[in-house]
Amino acid sequence: MPHATDDPVRAALCAAWSGAVPDPPGATPPPPSLPPRGPAHPLPRFPDRGLGGLLDLAAAADPRRRADGVQLRRAPSAGGRYPVDVHVAAGRNLLAHDPIAHALDGPPPDAGPGTRLLLSLTARRTVWRYGPRSLPVLLLDLGHAVAALLAAAAAGGRPARATVGDTAG
Repeated sequence: MPHATDDPVRAALCAAWSGAVPDPPGATPPPPSLPPRGPAHPLPRFPDRGLGGLLDLAAAADPRRRADGVQLRRAPSAGGRYPVDVHVAAGRNLLAHDPIAHALDGPPPDAGPGTRLLLSLTARRTVWRYGPRSLPVLLLDLGHAVAALLAAAAAGGRPARATVGDTAG
């Protein structure tokens, strides 16, 4: 059997389940969402049946819920770190969703059949707090976000499916 150091995933999982207390976090946490690349375009909130309502139910911060200075979002996240980012891909446009402002960094597209939601991880938000124990937490947070999007789509009567893979090709 290979040693944990031969496989970075195995090493991360071994560190996570070792029971060791993580190093204290750095002085300044990373930002809770991606910085905007352009002007914010606010989205409507649920019960809107379009893209705004879907993202509100699944990924947006709830403006009424805060805990320890963190604006809580719809899907849970370990330590309130929220490493999952959502992008809207429509045609050649790729727009970032700002979960705090519930806005896109470009004009919202007509959410037709070719519209895709892409999830990515900003691991440093979780690593900042959990250090080498972060991998299972990141995967759990990603799974919660996928499930929240699928559940929101089902609640809105929208067809949806999740796929995993490299979207660059």
